[in-house]
Amino acid sequence: MNKRQLGSTGLEVTTVGFGGMTIGGAFGPVDDTRKRSLTPENLRKFQGQLDAVKAAAVELGVSPAELAIRFCASNPNVSCVIPRVRTVAQAEQNAAAAQPLPADVMQQLLER
Repeated sequence: MNKRQLGSTGLEVTTVGFGGMTIGGAFGPVDDTRKRSLTPENLRKFQGQLDAVKAAAVELGVSPAELAIRFCASNPNVSCVIPRVRTVAQAEQNAAAAQPLPADVMQQLLER
């Protein structure tokens, strides 16, 4: 199991547990992996897939975030989707997004 230090506290936490909430800023800098993965180069590389997600979200009348949660919830090998939230409104939106995607939309996204 991967572990990392929680800021400058000296506490070790698992990467799974650490991702549960944003608390590291209170104890020191947090190495946010999104800063490394969401580079302009990677965004260009996956632009076609991002466009497909946006188009499917518009088609269903939902946000791209809701579509992403529903995509994960539609996978029969996934038993629980735990998205990161920063506000109560995001938590409420995410909780409402537990329905699977229609089969045709799921197939479209998998083909990209």
